[in-house]
Amino acid sequence: MGREPDGWAVEWLQKMREKGSRGLTVEKNGGRHYVYWASTKWMPETRKRKKLTEYIGILEPPGNLVVSSSIDVERMNPKALEAAMIDADRYRKRQEEVMDYRIKGAMAVFRKACSDFIDNLRECFPRTCDDLLMLAMARLSGRGRLCQAGRWFATQDNLMCLNAHADPDALSGSLRLAGGAVDAQNRFFESLRTPGKSMAVDLTVCFSKGRAFLVKKGYNRFRLSCGQFNIAVICGLEDKLPQALKTQAGNVKEGSIVGMIGEMNLGRDCILVMDRGYFSAEVMDELHSAGYGFVIPVRRNSPLYNSVTIDGSKGFTFRGDSVLYSAGGGFGYNAYRFENQRLRNQELTELMDRGAPHECGGPAFTECGQYDLSGDPSKAGNLILVTNLNEDPRQLYTMFKMRCSVEECNDSAKNVMSADSTYLRDNLSIMGFNLVTFISLRMYMTMETWIADRGMTSKYTPQDILFEYSSMVSVTTQSRVMNQLLPANVRRIEEDLALGLFPLSRLTYSVKIGS
Repeated sequence: MGREPDGWAVEWLQKMREKGSRGLTVEKNGGRHYVYWASTKWMPETRKRKKLTEYIGILEPPGNLVVSSSIDVERMNPKALEAAMIDADRYRKRQEEVMDYRIKGAMAVFRKACSDFIDNLRECFPRTCDDLLMLAMARLSGRGRLCQAGRWFATQDNLMCLNAHADPDALSGSLRLAGGAVDAQNRFFESLRTPGKSMAVDLTVCFSKGRAFLVKKGYNRFRLSCGQFNIAVICGLEDKLPQALKTQAGNVKEGSIVGMIGEMNLGRDCILVMDRGYFSAEVMDELHSAGYGFVIPVRRNSPLYNSVTIDGSKGFTFRGDSVLYSAGGGFGYNAYRFENQRLRNQELTELMDRGAPHECGGPAFTECGQYDLSGDPSKAGNLILVTNLNEDPRQLYTMFKMRCSVEECNDSAKNVMSADSTYLRDNLSIMGFNLVTFISLRMYMTMETWIADRGMTSKYTPQDILFEYSSMVSVTTQSRVMNQLLPANVRRIEEDLALGLFPLSRLTYSVKIGS
């Protein structure tokens, strides 16, 4: 129940009555003073009086009336408005037509994701930077085709103030201009070099239905005769971000990676961590003579497995696994053999499962009563790395295991950024297309690091981040620009990832157009 109001509230009520206001009352409840208007109305049908009550607002000392934000002057009794001396025009809700509607959240994510390289990109590509960025963001949003990118960008709030083209022909011209600027691409890639020297290198195949000179029928593990071109991707092992991308014809072999690295001006102090597709004496000799350090695994059928054996006297732990190792020589370089005990047990189990089945359907047994393994159990869980470095074996093993970042880049480039879906018909357009692939890949992997740093890889993906933040919008009417309250889903992801994109968006605000 309400209590008697304080003295200052009683004085305010008395002054209002002296001014001619009738029907106002003040009730104190929970330490606050609430103002009401009350009256009665004769009802001829019931021949009784009906009590009328309207809530006005809160009275603050020494006598300031704060009108309720939920007041509806259209429904409210005019006598209550007159008694409280409320200007109905001021509080009348106006219906305004929406002139524009833009998605604000996704662009805020893109702006943060490209903040570490946008200045370098603008310096290297002053004429096409805005178009390249717009195409990269559209690619991440699933609208990467030239005929779709401009329409997609028109629905976004241009927080980065990009002056990008919407016409597909103009965007095609920007791709060709950027694709032909090889020196600018090399300068841009060089500006992304991180202080660490370890880099993962891989050459991957992208199939294409285009008829450009770069598209050839070449070598691929699928043994397909479709047209293809190759992209060489280089990732830093310290930050796990792509640092360079080079486009090559579709009929080049792995050995050409040495010439590609030299063209990208990565320096002679870097360590290249490669996969077993590059294991050959010719490639290793070329890398060594060019001054590069390398770490390359051997193939499972290599004779080094017979010469470098595990004696069980040396080992270390890696991510909770016990790893034994031994050292030897191979092809004139250092060879290290590693045996991961957990992986060895897994592979042995798989070998048993693949063993020749017995007549009863179960695994076959030898005369000694043991399982008949299908394969070579001596190589289970084993890995041999050949290198020209004199590094600690654990460091070499760690570098190779971290190489999965380049595999993630390749998978993301082809599956997320649609590098395999190009119908472009000239070399310059394909090279520009792959530059856009690299920019979008850099932003994608940056979002991956946000998620990994917060331990949220099982909960979010970069697509989830863009989807959740896309619920933040900006609405323009005839008189103002309105921003919505921070939705619950955006508030939740802000707390989980701590990106700080909308720290002040819990309150709505409006800006007069032209002010």
